[in-house]
Amino acid sequence: MPKDEPIHGDGWLIDAVSRHAKQYCGEIAFVIHETASSTVHVDVHVTSPSANRPYYTLITSGMAQSPMQVPPEYGSSRFAELMMCLPADWKIQEQYWTEDSSYWPIGLLRWLARYPHEDSTWLWMGHSVRGKEDGAPYGSNTTMSDLVLLEPRTIPEQACWFHAEDRDIALLAVYPILRQELDFKMQRGSSALEELFLQAGVTELLDTKRNSVVPVN
Repeated sequence: MPKDEPIHGDGWLIDAVSRHAKQYCGEIAFVIHETASSTVHVDVHVTSPSANRPYYTLITSGMAQSPMQVPPEYGSSRFAELMMCLPADWKIQEQYWTEDSSYWPIGLLRWLARYPHEDSTWLWMGHSVRGKEDGAPYGSNTTMSDLVLLEPRTIPEQACWFHAEDRDIALLAVYPILRQELDFKMQRGSSALEELFLQAGVTELLDTKRNSVVPVN
């Protein structure tokens, strides 16, 4: 198979994500297909900005291909997919992917969806992932370097779960965050950080230039 030829994941999961995205986020404009896969096959479904949702919505399909390795007491939390929203003026088309300022959210979603399967672990709401030790940002257009997973805020509560085949799948929102926000979360917990996000109106719609929500002492 040619190196750049798309390969395909499980049709039942792709169809379930497509239906769910269409119902709650709008028509799928295009799918960013994976061309190589060592564990699960991760595609990214992209819906275009609309009057109701004036921004792009990105949803993965593939993370729920296999169960995550969860502690016994969290047995119902084995399956998840990820979502993030990008501003309507984001350069999301393929011709811009050579620019790190355009591609990094897509790359972050793909990497994060594979992470629990490659490291035999799990990701869930309230979990955070630390970036580089030196705090290097994800891209040249932001100072955000870390992330936290929370319940999506741009879709109805009932849309945070969907069913496919034999499994219930959670939809986790990816929030890129600043290092001081990660430190606050590690000290005070994800609920405390989420409360600051709610007060500041921060959602999974990415704002690369936003200020930290952590109060200055």
